[in-house]
Order: sequence, then C-alpha cells, then structure tokens
Amino acid sequence: MNNSTNYLWSAIVVMSLATFATRLIPFILLKKASDLSAMKFIGKYLPPAIMIILVIYCTRGALSESHSHALIELSSVVLTAGIQIWKRNALLSISIGTLFHQLLLR
Repeated sequence: MNNSTNYLWSAIVVMSLATFATRLIPFILLKKASDLSAMKFIGKYLPPAIMIILVIYCTRGALSESHSHALIELSSVVLTAGIQIWKRNALLSISIGTLFHQLLLR
C-alpha cells in the first residue's frame, strides 16, 4: 500500500474510534446519574422539545413558498401529529407523514 492509502485507512480508524468514544463516554460518565430527578426531567421533556424545534426548522419556509406548498406541509405535519397522538408510534407516524407529503408533492 502507498502512503495515501495508509493515510486514508488511518483516518477511517481514528474517525471510527472518535465516533465510538463520543457515543460511549456519556453512558460511562452518567451511569450513576440516572436516578437524579434532573435526568428524568431531561429524559421526559427533551425529545418532544427537539421534535418541536425540528418541525419549526423544517416548515419555516412554507409560508414564503406558494400556498399549495404551504398547505401540503401543514397537512403533512397535522397528519403526522395526529397519528403520533393516536397510535404513539414514532416510526409509523413519521413514515405515513413522509409518504403522504411525497404523494402530495407529486
């Protein structure tokens, strides 16, 4: 192998180890902190807060687009939220909402 191939393999190994370490370190450091009330609060309210931020981020340009595009995005968000409230299954609601959005765009 030449130097560029060695460099690429070294970079892949270093990036893999760094990714693995960033996934593992929180579990090691916070192993005993799982009983804390702050951790329970974060575990309960952070996922919905992140979803709200993502919905706002993804639909921020809908009003500047045409009215039909804004209606498509709004109806897809409402359908996804409705299925999530009804079935409490994130994979199902996201899949159906995405499929509905794509069908309306075509």
